[in-house]
Amino acid sequence: MTEADAVAWLNREMRGLAPSRASGSWTQRVAESGAADAQHVEARLAELHGRIRTARSEHAAEIERQIQRARANVPLVAEQAQLVAREAAHFRAALQAMRHSEPPAALACVHRLTDIQHRMQQARDLLQAADAWSYVEADVHAHIQERDYARAAQRIADVRDSLAQFAHSEHVSAQTAVLARLSDTLLREVQPVLAAAITSGDVDAMELCAAVYARLHQDDVLAELYLPARAERVHRVWAETDATLPAKMAQLGEALGALADEEVHTFAPRLFGNEAAVVVAHTLATLSPSLATCVATAQAPLPDMVQAYEVAHAWAARLEALLRGATTQPVVQLRGSRDWRPYIEEAFAPFKAAYRALEEAYIEQAWSDTQPSFAAQLDRAMVSSLSDDMAPWLQCVTLVAELLHDQVMLARALRTEALQRAHALGAPLSDTQAALHAALDPGVAHRLSSTMDLLRQRYQSHARVNATMHLALADDLDALHDWSLIRAGAKMLGVVREAGEAMDTALHAAQRLVMELVLTVFRQHLDTYVTHGAWREHAPARADPRVPMPTFSLSPTEGMVRLGEGLLNLPRLFEALVEREWVNFAYGVHALDDERPRKTRTLSAKMLTHDMPDDTLDYVLSAWLRSLTLALLASLQQDALPRIVASREFGRAQLAADLDYLCTIASALNASSSALREWVDVLQLDARAASALPASSPLRASRAFALVWTT
Repeated sequence: MTEADAVAWLNREMRGLAPSRASGSWTQRVAESGAADAQHVEARLAELHGRIRTARSEHAAEIERQIQRARANVPLVAEQAQLVAREAAHFRAALQAMRHSEPPAALACVHRLTDIQHRMQQARDLLQAADAWSYVEADVHAHIQERDYARAAQRIADVRDSLAQFAHSEHVSAQTAVLARLSDTLLREVQPVLAAAITSGDVDAMELCAAVYARLHQDDVLAELYLPARAERVHRVWAETDATLPAKMAQLGEALGALADEEVHTFAPRLFGNEAAVVVAHTLATLSPSLATCVATAQAPLPDMVQAYEVAHAWAARLEALLRGATTQPVVQLRGSRDWRPYIEEAFAPFKAAYRALEEAYIEQAWSDTQPSFAAQLDRAMVSSLSDDMAPWLQCVTLVAELLHDQVMLARALRTEALQRAHALGAPLSDTQAALHAALDPGVAHRLSSTMDLLRQRYQSHARVNATMHLALADDLDALHDWSLIRAGAKMLGVVREAGEAMDTALHAAQRLVMELVLTVFRQHLDTYVTHGAWREHAPARADPRVPMPTFSLSPTEGMVRLGEGLLNLPRLFEALVEREWVNFAYGVHALDDERPRKTRTLSAKMLTHDMPDDTLDYVLSAWLRSLTLALLASLQQDALPRIVASREFGRAQLAADLDYLCTIASALNASSSALREWVDVLQLDARAASALPASSPLRASRAFALVWTT
């Protein structure tokens, strides 16, 4: 009895004892504690002790017998060890001798006998297989009837292998024909099963059929059945989809993704290893219409075409990651191209090759499509300028500036979209920039410049028609400038600046508009000077010839003096505006329609004589003042002076004095005009001096001479 058995027995006995009678205080306490009868326990413990002593004596005797037996075997073991040591030495010597000697003849005979036995075994197997040739047809038909296609295929494969040993014999042709007929029969039976398994997705049945094809060495036939069946669902989705090109590409990608997922995770691991890419490539290759034809005939707008390319590129990346799986042992070899990406690249290759021309045409058309909306908004903005009052022009110029700013933002959005399309296609940035410069920049520049020129012309006509005598002949021209309107016009320069480069025509138009707003008061004053000026010739008063009268040079008329004073005060007034709109006035200052301003002096309120570096306040102010003065002088020479001399009532001396005064003012503004100086020289000539000028004289060839003396 083990210790555990003893403990279990003791516990069982203690629970089974009946309660003892209580007698005495100790016995009563033992009884109250729930203990059993102590005498009975003592008796049982004594019995257990006796058994333990008996078992211990028996085990001690057995141990003693084993020790004595081991002592008796020690001499025998020592003797055997000595014998083994002696025999080992002889055995080593024999092995060493055999290592340097030829194989015994007996060993060679054993090898020959083994080879003969192996060949006899092969011959027996061949004879057994040949004996079974006559039963192969019945066996195969029986297996087919039982739908045990795997055993039928194995039976055909075994016979085929046995026939291969007699390939050069003329007697196996009949058996070979029988095998071919049986193979065809078996394949006809398996084909519907395979088609049903592919349709239902029964992988076990597909694997069974694949094993049949593999044993019959008909992997290509299996591929001819499997690939079209697997591609049918994708082809159906492709044919039934009637949507935009991006949506069509998205649905194709979704269908291909589902197909590839099934192949990679369900079918291919048990059938073809990692040849799921062959299924995808076959599906794309047999699309009807092909992917390339669909893209070529879609006639989709450029954004849709690029979006379709992005969609195709996205699901192609997902397919590539999905098809990069682990290789498993294939049941059959699925031969075919695994490269499916060329079908996508070739479909979009013509589009990518013609991208620059397509981008250029699309941008040009997209910009043209915004013209009707822009024209309607411009007409609404121009309505505010129809009033006879000048106040609405501030609102009109502001609205037009905001409208043109919106057009610049629209062009910027088109530019951004074009760059995004180029990035999506991987097109060279130079092609996109060239398309933008060719299609978008000229359109934007034309819209900006034509709008500003139209606004300038309307304002010029409006200001000329609505100029009053009181407005034009005011004593102080400074108070007549509408600087709020001029500042609103300066926003046009900011619009051109935001439009970017290649906006020279728009920049010149904006500068002309600003100069027109600044020169309006001066032009009105010139119109009044032409109409009511004191340049007309008056008959000289009769003088007493007996009294000599001194002669004096003529002074400029009051109207011309007011014009000169207004020009001299213009730098002080204009400088404040330039400071507030510095960024706009400084932009494109070198593009002003005149020669580059000389770095000599300026009538700035801050400095009168200074050699100015470029792009400083004084340089910008000097350039604008020079351009403003030259523009006013050009208007005087092209419009006012021809009208004056055409009346034939002008006094040459007085008009020469006025123009000489104006030349002095222009020089002070760093805007000397050689053409205006020619007018002064021509007007200072009398008839005799004019006729005496040689034909080669530059003065005679001048336009001023032609208008004054030959008209």
